[in-house]
Amino acid sequence: MRRGNPCCKSCLPDRTKRPPLRAAFAKLALTERLKPLLDYDLKHGTELVKTLEVYFNNCRNSANTARDLFIHRNTLLYRLEQISKILDLDLNNNEQVLIIQLALKALIMVK
Repeated sequence: MRRGNPCCKSCLPDRTKRPPLRAAFAKLALTERLKPLLDYDLKHGTELVKTLEVYFNNCRNSANTARDLFIHRNTLLYRLEQISKILDLDLNNNEQVLIIQLALKALIMVK
């Protein structure tokens, strides 16, 4: 038998046991990144998570996001500033933005 080339299905590594557990931990870790924002929304009756989700769905275009949320652009910019402070997030940092986008997707999957 050659290495790396299994002769049959029974020789393949069992990948069914661990990935769901890893996926669960990944979702948990990502949603934990959003926890301060979720807590803030709950405590203050705001919709900052929704604002962030719509902002990302509009490719970070503030004019389109404000239109979709039926708010003034300045209101959106204020909300984005609040979000940045609460999450300690730089919305101009693509790596940080990607992590938050993944966290939002994980949050949707968990619901």
